[in-house]
Amino acid sequence: IQILFEDMTRFWVLLGLILACFSLFPSLLATFVFFFAALAISITLYRKYIKQNRESVLAVFMNAILDIVTALGRFLRRIRLISVVEALRFPNYLTLLLKPHPKVKYEKIQIRDDTINIIVYYPPKVKNNGVIVYTHGGGWVMFTARMYHSAVSWIAYECQMVTVSVDYARPPENPFPRPLQDIYYTVLWTQVNASKLGVDSKKVILMGDSSGGNLTAATARLHLDKLGSGHAFPPVIGQVILNSALFT
Repeated sequence: IQILFEDMTRFWVLLGLILACFSLFPSLLATFVFFFAALAISITLYRKYIKQNRESVLAVFMNAILDIVTALGRFLRRIRLISVVEALRFPNYLTLLLKPHPKVKYEKIQIRDDTINIIVYYPPKVKNNGVIVYTHGGGWVMFTARMYHSAVSWIAYECQMVTVSVDYARPPENPFPRPLQDIYYTVLWTQVNASKLGVDSKKVILMGDSSGGNLTAATARLHLDKLGSGHAFPPVIGQVILNSALFT
């Protein structure tokens, strides 16, 4: 089980919470105990006999557990205990329980009379000194950086890179180009404060999903255009756009 969950403390917390929830339903509790017993036996056999393709075997177990948690999230949504957004994010909660959390720090960027709120994620292990600037989705007008906490935590953990999540101002209270400017200034802030963040100002990667991917592409273009006008910041080295709306 330790191979699967990596952090035994989080495993026992998860196990305790689930046992507490299922204690009112003995039949479900028995099913749950049987499942974990079978899982423990399988992992024991795996550790003893399977030496090749370890990651693929673990992926099978993790995917099975995530499928169960996803189904649970849908069930809780069906009986109206959680919202649609919470149901969609439900599998990410398991990811946060099973893996060490990145260290989180909240920062504010002051640009004249405007304030940009950002969240900086420091993973427990840093693979390189690059940095990701993440822009959340939400149809340009919805959601916040805090709502993407589980997703960005996962990105920072898996990429092993410091990740800066932008809580940009949104319409209709803050019409375009304010959201684009907030993201652009966050990129500049990241490059200026690279030593403080422990990253390389020449290794900035932009990332965003949905409408955030659209703003990510626009920010990359704006940053490139500013380079042509002679500003002193190094270029970003790449962009990752996830299921985004892009128009040509």
